[in-house]
Formats: sequence, structure tokens, C-alpha cells
Amino acid sequence: MLRPYNSKPVNTQGVSSPPRPDLGLLATTLQTKLPFEAQLEDVIPLAGDASNRRYFRLTLRGGPIPSLILMQLADPEGFKSSEEAVSSSAQGGTELPFINVLRPMAKVGVPVPTLHFFDESAGLLYLEDFGDVTLFQACADRNLDSLQRHYTQAIDTLVQIHLRLSPEQNSSCVAFSRSFDVP
Repeated sequence: MLRPYNSKPVNTQGVSSPPRPDLGLLATTLQTKLPFEAQLEDVIPLAGDASNRRYFRLTLRGGPIPSLILMQLADPEGFKSSEEAVSSSAQGGTELPFINVLRPMAKVGVPVPTLHFFDESAGLLYLEDFGDVTLFQACADRNLDSLQRHYTQAIDTLVQIHLRLSPEQNSSCVAFSRSFDVP
């Protein structure tokens, strides 16, 4: 039986949070819109990133995977005028920047979460759950072999991104329009 989730929305630095996603919509989506069927067992709020997005872990039963990450946008159309979408970009924001960057990375084999479904009208993205362990946590035991393995993998991934992605091949990717300078 699906349990209602009742923790309060996280509101960091005056950022407005969207209302909680509708449990009925989540359950229906899991049954009809994803590339697999599963039942929604629980919805667990996750710590946010100080943006206007909220994140939840959807625990599942009866499906091929135990959980998904749900990204909830505060305003499904708000990204089009966000700094994230339009900063230094020749083209206007026509696509969610997260998807705009995810797509070319996935195409060249960079490990990114699978986007199982994007409910544009509700502003909900159903993503692969990579778990909660950060690189810092994975290396916390200070075991030299572990440190070398994890940092080698991180550096290899950065090299993969650098070698496989280019502005010429991905001119519409918002990542190539960003400049991390003073302005």
C-alpha cells in the first residue's frame, strides 16, 4: 500500500518550491508511460540543490528496478527564461537545459542517468537512480586503491567528455554556450 509522504518542502534561500507531485499521477505514469511497469511503493523527498527543482526517490515494487529519481520542476515552462537556458546562448531556450545536455552526453557514451520519461505538462522527469554515494563518500576510507580507482574513473570520464563532445557536432547544446568567467 502506498504511504502518503508528509515531510515539509525544503525551501532554501527564498527559492520557491513547487507543490508536491500528485500520487495518483505518479502511480498512473509508472503503469502506463515508462518503458516498464512498476507499482509506486513510497515517495521520499531528497535534499535539493538550492534551485527551484525538487527531487524525490520513488521506491518501486513489481518492476525491473527498485527505485527512480523524480525531478520536479517548479514551473514546467520557467526554464525557457532562466539564466541556465539563455545565458550566452544564440538560440532561445526551447528545451529543458538538463535534457539538452544529457542527450549528447548519452549519445557518446558518457555515463549519465537514463531519462525514462519526461511528463512535460506536469514538469516531472523520471530518472535512473544512481544512489546517494558521492565521490567524497566513496573515498572517505582513504584506502589508496579505492582513491586511485575512483579518481581514475572520474578523470577518465572528464577526458571522455572532452574528446567525444565538441561544439561543432553539438552546436545546439547549451553547455557550449556557457562561459565560466567573471560576468
